[in-house]
Amino acid sequence: MRRRLLIALTTLSVLTAATACGSSGSDGSDGAGSSGGTTSVTVGLIPIVDVAPCIWARRRGSSASAG
Repeated sequence: MRRRLLIALTTLSVLTAATACGSSGSDGSDGAGSSGGTTSVTVGLIPIVDVAPCIWARRRGSSASAG
């Protein structure tokens, strides 16, 4: 009995999570990237080892060439 309850709760959790990831639009578009243009994003970083590749790319100008 306990095992069936655990399986049922796990299944319910997975289905709920999968439903939350879906699109809410009736035409199937979620609005992400629908304009076809580029979007400007500002990223704030602190100089620590975890973000070293991002800082290195910024100093090299790699992000500017990618758009």
